[in-house]
Amino acid sequence: HYRAEIAMRGLWRAVVTVLCICALDSTPSTATAAGTPLASGWNSGAGSPSPEVAAVQALISRVLPPEQAARFSLELLPPSPTPSAQVTGRSAHVDTAQQQSTSQQHNVQGKRDTTGHEGDTNEGAGAAGVTPPGEGVLGLPHPRFAVGPGSNGTIHLSGTSGVAMASALNHYLLEVGGQVNTWFTRSLPANLPQPTKSTEVVTPFALSHYFNVCSFGYSTVWWDWARWEREIDWMALNGVNAPLAMVGQDALWLDVFVDDFGLDKETLLDNFFTSPAYQPWHWMGNLNGYPGSPSHGASEGFLRRQLALQRQIVTRMVSLGMTPILTGFAGHVPASLLLKHPTANVTHLPAWHGHMLNGTYTLDPSDPLYAQIGAAFVRRQLAAMQGTGWSEGEGPRLYLADPYNEMLPPSIDPTYLRGVSTAIYSSMVTADPAAVWVAQAWFLGSAPAVNPSPNTPWGWDQLEAFLHGPPLGRLLMLDLNAVVNPVWQRTRGFLGVPFLWCAIENFGGRSGTFSSGLEHIASAPAGVLAQANASTDRYTCVHFTSKEEQGCAGVSDPLACQAHLCTVTHHANWTHDDHGNQDFPGCGTCWCCASDPTPTEVRVRGVGMTPEGIETNPVVFSLIAETFWAGPTPIALEPWLERYSLARRGLAVAPPNSTPAGEAAAAVAQATELLTRSVYNGTMLGWTGQGTVGSAVASFPGFSPRIPDTSCTPFFALPDVVEAWGLLLTACSTAPDSCSAGAKYDLVDVGQMVGSAAFLHLLGLLEQGHAAGNGTRVAEIGKQMLGVISDLDALLSTSEDHLFGRYLASAEQSAINAAETALFLTSAKRLITVWGYPVANGTAAQKTHSSGLSEYAYRLWGGLLESYYKPRWVMFIAAVEASVRAPNDMLRPDAAGLGDSGKVVGDDQAIVEWELAWVANASVNSTTVGTTPTGDVAALVAALLKKWRGILDL
Repeated sequence: HYRAEIAMRGLWRAVVTVLCICALDSTPSTATAAGTPLASGWNSGAGSPSPEVAAVQALISRVLPPEQAARFSLELLPPSPTPSAQVTGRSAHVDTAQQQSTSQQHNVQGKRDTTGHEGDTNEGAGAAGVTPPGEGVLGLPHPRFAVGPGSNGTIHLSGTSGVAMASALNHYLLEVGGQVNTWFTRSLPANLPQPTKSTEVVTPFALSHYFNVCSFGYSTVWWDWARWEREIDWMALNGVNAPLAMVGQDALWLDVFVDDFGLDKETLLDNFFTSPAYQPWHWMGNLNGYPGSPSHGASEGFLRRQLALQRQIVTRMVSLGMTPILTGFAGHVPASLLLKHPTANVTHLPAWHGHMLNGTYTLDPSDPLYAQIGAAFVRRQLAAMQGTGWSEGEGPRLYLADPYNEMLPPSIDPTYLRGVSTAIYSSMVTADPAAVWVAQAWFLGSAPAVNPSPNTPWGWDQLEAFLHGPPLGRLLMLDLNAVVNPVWQRTRGFLGVPFLWCAIENFGGRSGTFSSGLEHIASAPAGVLAQANASTDRYTCVHFTSKEEQGCAGVSDPLACQAHLCTVTHHANWTHDDHGNQDFPGCGTCWCCASDPTPTEVRVRGVGMTPEGIETNPVVFSLIAETFWAGPTPIALEPWLERYSLARRGLAVAPPNSTPAGEAAAAVAQATELLTRSVYNGTMLGWTGQGTVGSAVASFPGFSPRIPDTSCTPFFALPDVVEAWGLLLTACSTAPDSCSAGAKYDLVDVGQMVGSAAFLHLLGLLEQGHAAGNGTRVAEIGKQMLGVISDLDALLSTSEDHLFGRYLASAEQSAINAAETALFLTSAKRLITVWGYPVANGTAAQKTHSSGLSEYAYRLWGGLLESYYKPRWVMFIAAVEASVRAPNDMLRPDAAGLGDSGKVVGDDQAIVEWELAWVANASVNSTTVGTTPTGDVAALVAALLKKWRGILDL
């Protein structure tokens, strides 16, 4: 019955499309969007615009001044043909000056896959026996847009969705020297010229994804609707059509567990749900009831308000033609479930990162409750989203569920793992036949294991069982960090399961100018498409955990292996090594590529931006977004960067060098080249840290600065960054008119890298003075270090985008009473500093910094350095001076329980206690810290450039 209904819907859609095309072709005298300026509205015979056109009209009115917004006319095109379930790699930038919009519908033929999938069959549908319609994400169309001249001097934008039309605007603005596609900043030329010809852009991809689950803690947690509206505009302009939309789900889970399964509400609010900033790790099954007393658990009022906000978010996303990804059930349950259902098959999981010593709980997929809970949640979510446009469509509807995020499965038995994936999918499709399960592939970061074990569970049998539980097209994998650690390469394209190539590029929302490699990002998605369409033998990658395993998996000589798919390293004769060691035979854990004896189809369906935190490095994410439209053609990075850098300053083309603007443009071009080969070139320079180089300023005080999962030692040539900073200053000083908000943002962002390097250099000198017992030298260097922190704080405070007070204000504005204000401020401050709680009766490291996540999400923000980081260093420097005066009375101050070494003694414990008091201190708020930028950035940079060059001897 459902197949017949979907078939009829498809036929009706095809008929409507043909009728629309005929109407457009046969009524040239009728005023259409192509000839109607935005200010006059849409007139398509019926007299009103389509919802997507209306949504884009409103977007343009928000991002452009009225006189410029009136220059645009809009047209919604029919869906692009979908030639087959497999991506063809078709992409074009076509001049279409005389071409009118036409399209045709193609039937998508299902096909049997060599990986063991049976396509659209009952296999994998679980106990419910529900067969979903169509091919899921394999049947989605390819977006396209066009930009050209309209009537009456307008600029005509057309596209197959609201997102495609918004992307057309973004494409046009970049070409004529404007930019509204970066966080916070906007630069526009004085004039918007009408194009002389039409340009059409078609992508071979179907989906452009955005957000990481962690983004909802590190970045979006305190956003109101106004901030969400700006972000959704950013998404549309950058081609995002499949963003995560996870806000408000805890209100639905509360109703499911209380109303449907009889659990106690107060127990859930106190001991199951977390405070707002920690929700993502609760959603992924890592934490319950965190961050603990005295202010713990969740506010029901906040959860209800978040659900109302979610309706606004989803409504706007759908109005622009997006397919937002909502939430499904992955087995995470409260401990109190056992009070009502004592026979439930619940597993008590080990603690995650030491933060939850009592662990969390997961329900076994074989338990009948699993399907009941999952389906109950999906039904409630569908009901809650009625009226948004998300619940009403024919689908597919996308649901995210991550059963093993940084957690190990209770069993590595393939039968068990197939049961898990089948149960997750079944719980979705039972309640929503149009459901598609989406999973983040982070848990497969080390797959495939040569010898699977409980600690390295994902061997080939386990992968096949888990990935092939749902029917083909009904599971979509997000290869979260494919730019650095491409899981798809090593798993034969997830054994034929559709996936998105994604790039994280930011961890924890940490501050710093960084990319793992702009050159690689510009070309990698095209390389994936090439593999998807390759007619030659494909390759797979094998994981070796020891030198003795180098003969495994049919690879007799790892040094002779083809590096065909290991291009992430950009080296021809050696492969990716987790430790950055080029000597393959001696490394501890390595990857080697070899000819694949059983090649499978590589079903890449799109690209994704998956940063843990956003509002950093806008050029990086603009480039990732561009790859969605570039398709199989690698982006020519140098000309793209030139256009981007000029547009960031409101310039269409580089002015003559003899003019101030021309000199500024030349300086920016040189600075961009220096940054591209240094901070934006991590992988090529052997960087293995997660994200940006850490700032020693933010590290727990000690002679060995430490930021989790990264290093504070620069991987790049520091003189390149210092010179680039000076050139950016020259550009602003030479042509002040082109020193846009984006240009000033860049001055601050690059400057923080130089300031952090100066501080690290002084820390080394402090250690030398301490070792020499030179109290005078220690006092002198300590004073300089504190001066760098104050200067860096002043630099950051010139930019509204780098203010601690704005972050605190957003947390405060999310509260509606004093209790919520206290809880939210504490939660907000804790996450970006100590992250968690020191663990009572834990190890020395846990007592100090919650088993290693302290400073993971640090921020270099104006107001935070003076308020938090500087006082810690004051205490440490005082301890260093004291130990020089009385070396026998105190252990060295860096013996402080950082990581696995040392013990918590003396002043280090005092610093820990001070940190906790600061987190709880209600007087650290937006009023006392400030929310208004201060100072002249260009003047301050000129002074600091000279001062910090002197410190660094550059």
